[in-house]
Amino acid sequence: YINSQKMPDDSEHFEFFPLSKEKTTLRRAFAFMSDFTCVLMLNLMVLLSYATFVTNFFLPMSPTQKVSLLQMGDAFSFGVFTLIYFTYFLYCGYALNGKTLGCHIMKLNIIDEAYPHKENMTSSEPSLSQAFKRSLAYVACYFSMGMFFFLSLLHEEKRGIPDFFSKTRVVSDEWLKSFEAAKEGHKEHISIDINSLDKAA
Repeated sequence: YINSQKMPDDSEHFEFFPLSKEKTTLRRAFAFMSDFTCVLMLNLMVLLSYATFVTNFFLPMSPTQKVSLLQMGDAFSFGVFTLIYFTYFLYCGYALNGKTLGCHIMKLNIIDEAYPHKENMTSSEPSLSQAFKRSLAYVACYFSMGMFFFLSLLHEEKRGIPDFFSKTRVVSDEWLKSFEAAKEGHKEHISIDINSLDKAA
């Protein structure tokens, strides 16, 4: 015999786990500030490492030549910061499963937007492609002087450009744990009595 319990459809999922009511806007703001601070610190470390390298390893060069190397132009400094900024979010978005430092502090998760809809989808973590697109969107928001970030306030679910462009969502740890528990509990359970099937055959 087959004993089957089907998982409820998408509308039933959202009835009990409404993403529109996930109040994470303030937490996301604090998370981004933490992440931006981390990027600034990484940028400073890279610049200090570069200065140390030029000073200690370019011995044949005169002090004047070393100073000229250390006096980087605005374009170079901007390029270095942008690269670190992009790499930080890409690394955290994929290698750390969508958990940036700010997300850890504020207990947030970045998930694939399809995860709540597909019962057979076992992982909520963003793919490499999604992490890449999300990082690009963060760079675009940075180039806009932060204006693009404020567009999320106009959306009902407070989703921003990085969310839409990468097809991801930001949810709280509590929401994700509750949803995963419910999803696991509603998975289809099929038990087959082999002897009964043999007799039927």
